[in-house]
Amino acid sequence: VTSEVGEKREYTITAKLVEDTTKVSDVLSDSSLVLKNGTIYKISPDTTVTTLKNKLIKNGAQNVIFKNSKGTEMNGSTKLTTNSSITITTAMETLTYKISIKGDTNGDGQITAVDYVRIENYIMGRLKLEGAYAKAADVNKDGKVSAVDYVMIEKYIMGDKKIIKN
Repeated sequence: VTSEVGEKREYTITAKLVEDTTKVSDVLSDSSLVLKNGTIYKISPDTTVTTLKNKLIKNGAQNVIFKNSKGTEMNGSTKLTTNSSITITTAMETLTYKISIKGDTNGDGQITAVDYVRIENYIMGRLKLEGAYAKAADVNKDGKVSAVDYVMIEKYIMGDKKIIKN
């Protein structure tokens, strides 16, 4: 290439053919997960890091990293929790999202009486639920947290595990 002042320079351009055009959205869709407003849904209670990581890799992810709400990496048989984060890498991109586990309103990875009371307190105006926690409280996914969600959590705690399926 010759510049306006007559200087000549040579450049080498290297092109790399990328055959894998998988995007994170493809991996999530193929894994039957839903992404909305930076949060991933449709992860069942008691899902472990290894279980979801293997599913995502099977569906095109090259790497998957989970971190709890304090930023510590999660591995192996650790249960996923609401408000933990997931970073998914494909050939095309690396993206990070929050996780919302249906019914896990306090981020401990379980659905217990604590979650039940948190939903009750939210309905009564004594507690504010935000972000992934509010999304986890909307158990029936109708866009609002109501007595219906409260009853669904109660039934789950009492043994009706199918009440919270994705």
